[in-house]
Amino acid sequence: MPSNAYFYNHIDPHGQWQFTQIEVSKDFTPYYRLLTGGTKQRYLLANDTSTNNPNHGHTLYWGRVSADYYDIFFLRHNKPLAREFMPVRPITSSDIETFKQANSANPNQYWADFYAQALIASPATILHQGQWRITTGVTEKLDRYAPIDWWRECVYQFEYHNEPTACFRWEDHHNNPFPLKPPPKADDGRVKWWRKKIRENACPPILLWWQRNLLNHIVIDGHSRWLAYQLENKKPEVLVISAFKTTNYPYIDDPKRRLQVLQSLKQYVSNKNNEKFINIKHINDILIKTYHTNIPDHDAVTVGKPIKDLDERWEREATTLLSHINPNDGFEKGDLEYFLAED
Repeated sequence: MPSNAYFYNHIDPHGQWQFTQIEVSKDFTPYYRLLTGGTKQRYLLANDTSTNNPNHGHTLYWGRVSADYYDIFFLRHNKPLAREFMPVRPITSSDIETFKQANSANPNQYWADFYAQALIASPATILHQGQWRITTGVTEKLDRYAPIDWWRECVYQFEYHNEPTACFRWEDHHNNPFPLKPPPKADDGRVKWWRKKIRENACPPILLWWQRNLLNHIVIDGHSRWLAYQLENKKPEVLVISAFKTTNYPYIDDPKRRLQVLQSLKQYVSNKNNEKFINIKHINDILIKTYHTNIPDHDAVTVGKPIKDLDERWEREATTLLSHINPNDGFEKGDLEYFLAED
């Protein structure tokens, strides 16, 4: 494993796994970045390399925000992604057998560690300098340990978005995650295999990447598993990855409040009726919160890299993609004008 990126698990005082954290140094080379710039509120999830052919995997999606900042437009190419351009290598039967043999007490932690290792080693990784977290998510709401307020509002039915185009509103938190590939077919061998693994309780969770620029998630790994879960009439297990930043807010010392806390603890500990119920870890947590010097706040972020001539590249690639309409690819007449419109 490269020394310029590593991961570790965060365990709470009660011994419960909360998230897997990835630390990425400035020497780490990402493949995909959110590329920003220009004057038309456009962005790409892409490699820095520009080309006249967007279908080879250098660009995963094109996005733009309407001039009134009310709508978000999403466009992806609708061709299968070659393995060399996948951010996470395909999970194999050997990986599943290793998971079974590990007999992990916490499957989500196991797969979070798996994804952390896979992303660090991937030639087409999404990781870039900074801190990242992989944490659990559920379909009704995403986990309370996630470092982002928006996640608490997300409600997903996990219906596969078949079309390669989409338009939605900023305040709508009920969108489904965006797949980066066209939907597989129900009779695909890999979909059938995943359905079997779901029945065996050996199916890895889908990996989503929180995109704050979309106020939504995109699917990094698990498109075939997504369909397999649908065919099995089960809601998928989900892990969410996001870069995040930590801000330390100065702690305002309040001697009066601190004295009240200490007196309450003293009364609690000295009460003989509480001897059997005293929780030392809980007391330590209270003391730490009472005396710590700052209050950290964690926010999930999607960090954009500004590039020169972003608008020109965006328009060139989108035009190339949409100039040859093929109904089998899900594109329709008028899509080009729709996505190039400046509102």
